[in-house]
Amino acid sequence: MIDSTVLKQVPKLNSELLKELVKYTRADLYSLYISEIVEQEYLSWVREEAQNSYDAVIKAAKSLKKYYEEPSIFGLNLGFSATALIAENEINGILKKVSENWVSFKNKTNATVIPIHSDHGKAVMDAYFSGDKPFSKIKSRSDIPDAFILCSLYEILKSHKKVLFVSSDKKLIRTIQSEAIVCFESLSELFASGPARLDSAFYKSLDDNKKFISLARIYEEEIHRKLAWELELTDLADIVDEEFEDIAIGEYSDMSVSAIEINKKYSEAKNISALSYLVPFEANLKCTIDSRATKDDLILISDQRLKNIDKEVDDNGDFKVSESRFYSVSGNFSVKFDDTDPSNWREQENDKLFKTREIKEISVLLEELKQNA
Repeated sequence: MIDSTVLKQVPKLNSELLKELVKYTRADLYSLYISEIVEQEYLSWVREEAQNSYDAVIKAAKSLKKYYEEPSIFGLNLGFSATALIAENEINGILKKVSENWVSFKNKTNATVIPIHSDHGKAVMDAYFSGDKPFSKIKSRSDIPDAFILCSLYEILKSHKKVLFVSSDKKLIRTIQSEAIVCFESLSELFASGPARLDSAFYKSLDDNKKFISLARIYEEEIHRKLAWELELTDLADIVDEEFEDIAIGEYSDMSVSAIEINKKYSEAKNISALSYLVPFEANLKCTIDSRATKDDLILISDQRLKNIDKEVDDNGDFKVSESRFYSVSGNFSVKFDDTDPSNWREQENDKLFKTREIKEISVLLEELKQNA
């Protein structure tokens, strides 16, 4: 189980240590538990930080008003702040992304959130008035969240002999650590001295079939990114029975493809050679056709088709048009893992025009692709 102090260190949840935690959980070396109180602490902390940022922007905007006359219409003050509106929209958008990112993190780690049970409240209040651990003294309100965390740890111990707890709160660790609750001050300490190791010995202990499944799960993010890249470089004109220049509204400019969903069927993978497999997949692709159109060109378009069109008027009164079309495709891709020690694999920058991160020992090649009926 991890504490909110671990999450707050990297609010984006994208540190190398958190990525390593994802790999440990996918290798079934650890199961991650998160106390509901920790989840609420993290999300409320983000919201508070966002509110403080918003308040700072508004305060700065108001202080600028002393340098100019407030605009008015018919003697009425407008009371409108474009700065406030922009800041509010920006922060609300960020908060939405934070929530989505948190859900994604829980999904990647297959985390189990331990809810606050009805009996937790009584246990916390009993400890609050008696000064029992984790309270530093009788009626210490600041220790109440830690008391709920301890309740969550006890819940885990109902079905496990030991639980590992990671927190940078040294005071909390000193208070609750025991033979059953093993504490670490950081994820790096956990990976260095914890009971499980994602090292060469772990990979050597796997037979070939289990090794492929484990590597595919552990490096799912990298495989997905490489496969998506291959799909997005695909010329859809070779797959679908459409000429994009002909269907473009007005004068064709460009076309791009993005993979919006990929279902990889690892259970149906076929072994080609040592650590090289052919994997079937299905994907939904979004094709965006950019063009320049006149008002007359757009008049001819049906209302149904206009739903998938974004348009922006240019300086000449014409329109920059982007039309989205969606396609379901299926095929096979080959994935090959290099025959080296996976524990030494590291992310690197590739040398493509648009730089992406990749692990060199994994290679993904699109074998065949066809449009689904």
